[in-house]
Formats: sequence, structure tokens, C-alpha cells
Amino acid sequence: MYVGNGGGDFTMSGGTISGNDTLTGDGGGVYFSSSSGDFTMNGSAAISGNHTTSGGINGGGVYFSSSSGDFTMNGNAAISGNTATYSGGGVYFSSSGLGSFMSGSAAISGNHATGFGSSGGGVNIASGSFTMSGGTISGNDADPGIGYGGGVNIDGDSFAMSGGTISGNAAGNGGGVSAYGGAFTMSGGTISGNTVGSYGGGVFVSGGSGSFNKSGGGIIYGDTDAAHTPNSTENTVTGASSGNGHAVFYTNGNHYRDNTLTALDDITTSSLISLPWDD
Repeated sequence: MYVGNGGGDFTMSGGTISGNDTLTGDGGGVYFSSSSGDFTMNGSAAISGNHTTSGGINGGGVYFSSSSGDFTMNGNAAISGNTATYSGGGVYFSSSGLGSFMSGSAAISGNHATGFGSSGGGVNIASGSFTMSGGTISGNDADPGIGYGGGVNIDGDSFAMSGGTISGNAAGNGGGVSAYGGAFTMSGGTISGNTVGSYGGGVFVSGGSGSFNKSGGGIIYGDTDAAHTPNSTENTVTGASSGNGHAVFYTNGNHYRDNTLTALDDITTSSLISLPWDD
């Protein structure tokens, strides 16, 4: 599906877009590049099993770019089983408009960003604001060696989470969320059961241009299993006993949190006091 410049809207209230490939370009399932249009998925709309191959790079399921439009997922809408050869296995998002909104029982699951150094197995935010108040981002993966953000990678601008679940994702760094070049704020929801090979089982924050603030609620599980075996609840840095941030890792000074952050625990990268950081 191609929606080009000119301000057009695209609404999916049902149906499926599946099994498509791009030989050159982005957006295996949907390529949306409209100056002011909106893309809305609701009902039981599904985008699944699409790929960017060969010359295609970003957005295995959806590539969304707009100067003032919004991308919205609600109801039981699903983006699943898509593959990008670089970033945004499920969704690649770039917008200077109001942003992207995920709510209800919407799901972004089982997507893959496969290239060397790939980022955002579920969602890659290049620019714009992405807001999650419900739904699930689960079972996605990025490059397990040096990739960032199995669930969500923030390259620019912001990601705000007030509800929903980010679980069972995997990457090299930031199994659940990677704030590599933007801001991540969390006031609700749960980040659990994610796995990385290096740093930040739940959340990875780059000290160069990333930031993280958790306040007012939300849970990020740590790892209390002596064998550090991945499971459905604990976020895990494979093979690391401590210091790599099973819950959160921040590269500025290598600050980390291995233990669970409950709804009562606030944490921010703007104030590196001894608590609730473990180091």
C-alpha cells in the first residue's frame, strides 16, 4: 500500500495487508508519506508478514513519514511478523506532526529488524512523539550483537509510556526500550521479560543524547534469578550477574539498576543520586 504526498488519509478498520516485499525502498506493507494526512488502524485491522528486501531498509510493516499527520493504533489492530533489513521491523516512524498513538488492545508483535546494527525490532522512532497508553509491544527483536531496542528504539524526539506492556523482546542493548537519541518518559505500564546480550535488559539509555525519566507509576522488572535465565517476568542481561543493568542501564558513568523498579520507585538520568541506582 502506497500513500504519497498530497495530504491523503488512510483508515483501516479491518482487513489484512500481508505477504508483501519491497525490492527497493521502505515500507514492506504500507509506505505512508503524506504532508498532512493521518493513518489510522482500528477494529481488527492487521499488517503482517511483510518484508523490506534487497534495497529496502526501514519499516517492515509500516513506514510512516508526515510533517503534520498522525499514526494511530487502537482497538484490536495488529502489526505482526514483519521484517526490516535495518530499522523498524514493525513500524518506522518519522513525523514532525502531533505524533503516534497506541491504545486499547493494539499489538505490535513478532517483528524483526535483522541487519547488522539494526534498531527497533518493534518500533523505531526517527523523529516525532510516540505515545503508548495501552496495548502490547512483544516478541520483537533487533540485532542481538550491537542492535538497539528490541521493542522500541528512540533515535530522535520522544516516547511516552503511560500504560500497556512491553515484554519478551530482544536486542544487543535495550531489550524493551532503547533511548539512543531521544527522551523516554514512563508514568505507567509494565516492562518485563526482555533480554539483551550487553546492557539494559529493560531500558538502555545513551548518555550522548538519550534521557529517561520514570515517575508516577509503572514497573520495570529486574533480575533476581541467580542463574540469570530469561523468563516471562524478569528483564535479563544474558550471562551478567550484576552491573549491566538488568532493569536499566545508563552509559553516562555506567550507572545501572539491576533490581526491580516498582510503581513507587522514581528514577531519572538527570539526577544520578545513589538511590534508586544500584551503583
